[in-house]
This record gives sequence, structure tokens and C-alpha cells, in this order.
Amino acid sequence: RRDDMSELNGKKSCVVDFRLPAEDSGSYFIEKTSIAPENLFSVPEKTKIKRHSYERNHDGYITQVTYHSNNDEDLSATIISDADGIFGVQYTLDSFGRIIKEKYLGSYGQLVCNRYGVAQHEYEYNNEGQIIKCSYMNLNGNLVHNSFGISKTETTIDKEKKVEVIKLYYGIQSHNKIVNKYDSYGNLIEQSYYNSEGKLSCNREGFARVKCSYDFNGFIKEQSFYGKDGKLCYTKEGYAKVLHQRDNDGNLIESSCYGVDLNRCYSKAGVSCLTYKYDSNGCVTE
Repeated sequence: RRDDMSELNGKKSCVVDFRLPAEDSGSYFIEKTSIAPENLFSVPEKTKIKRHSYERNHDGYITQVTYHSNNDEDLSATIISDADGIFGVQYTLDSFGRIIKEKYLGSYGQLVCNRYGVAQHEYEYNNEGQIIKCSYMNLNGNLVHNSFGISKTETTIDKEKKVEVIKLYYGIQSHNKIVNKYDSYGNLIEQSYYNSEGKLSCNREGFARVKCSYDFNGFIKEQSFYGKDGKLCYTKEGYAKVLHQRDNDGNLIESSCYGVDLNRCYSKAGVSCLTYKYDSNGCVTE
């Protein structure tokens, strides 16, 4: 259920209720630019959060979101935290409406940190409006490691406005990097991980390189994962290759996982294949 406000001026709020909230992936850059495996073959965690409440500024931009357990109109009585003990997020925007800082909130609106000690993020943009730097900070504003062990990221954008290199800082100077390659259509077809010495290195998911191929409509149809020796390897989720099939409308109808021998295998969660069925409106029914 969504209650839309007819007026969004000032500190008005709107409420969104939901069943399956987006998973917190920890790093903006990893989430937005990575073609690492989505965790398709695991069972989603349950959550007690049933509602989001938003505050907006005079321009209609969201400046704060808080989490709630039910539909009670008294928001202060229903506020609830996520698994990290975070009750909401507050956003600071620039004159273009872009987020330049986000802070984690406690039950009374105070600044708090998550389980990794991160209390706030800061973002910097290039002239094209793309994020080129993100810093993770504690309650005192000092750099701290996020869930990926990263304290800061710096991104290089190529002339086609695509992310070319991402530097991942684990301290003030030491950094790893992610290097992306694209096809002529702008699809991300290869992503490689390098350590601070510039050598191909396995990431936290257990692979050093992932390659993707796409269908005629630009959807990913195959993902293959490689170790630093250049050979197929198993990810931490228990598969080396994932194949996707879609119907004529572009709906995902099957995802299956394979081992290094290219035979069908089971993921760590015990799943080998996921299938989907849709109604005439394109909504998943099964």
C-alpha cells in the first residue's frame, strides 16, 4: 500500500508499505556497477519491517526515510530497526537534488552506526552527475571499513560515460581495483578484480573475473566466473556458471546454475534451478 500526498512541500511525509524490501548490499558502487552473481539461489531473509515513511523537501526530494512495523498512524510508536540496528536514513542533498551525504538514524533520530561501525556516507560527483567518490565514515566522521572492508571508493568514467575502473581503498593508500570491459552496445561483459600489487585476485565472492553474454534484447543470458588462474571456478554460493532464459516479453522464466564441469549443480542453498510463471499482465504468479 502506498499513501501518496497531494502536496509534497515542506516536511510532508508519505508512506510505503511492502512485503519484500530491497536487500541491503552494503556498498553503493559494488551494487550499482558489479555483475557479480545476484544471490538468486538462496532463500530471502524474513523482515519485521512492513512500512517505510518518507519526508521530502520543498522540491519533492526525499530527505529522510524511517522503518515501521505496522500501519498504525502513530509513526513514533511503530518505528523499528533493520538487522543492523538502523531505524532510518537521513539524506543531505546538493542544489541539483543529488545525495551528497546519508546518515543512519537511531530510534530517536540520533546518528548511529551499523554493525560495521559505518554511520554515514559521503558522495562526490563529476560534471555529468555521476558518482566518482564515496567515503564511509564513523560517528566522528573518520573513515571506517564497510561490510566489504572498504573505506573509500574512487571511480574512473570513460568517454562513453561508463564506469571503467573502481579503486577500492582499505586504508589511506592501499587499494584494490575493479576493471570493467564493455561491448559495442555498452553492455558490461567482463569485470576483473586486482589486488594492491596490480595482480588478478579473488574477491570476497570467491572469483577473480566474471564474464557475461547478452541476448538480442540486451538481457544477460549467461554469467561465468573465473579464478585468478583464468579457469572456471566456484563462487562462494556454489556454482561456476549461471544461465538465464526469458520469454518473448523479456520476462525471466528460468535461471539455472552449473559447475566447473559445465554440468547442472546445486548451489550452497541446495537450489539448482529457479523457474517463473507470469499472468497476462507480466506479474509473477508462481
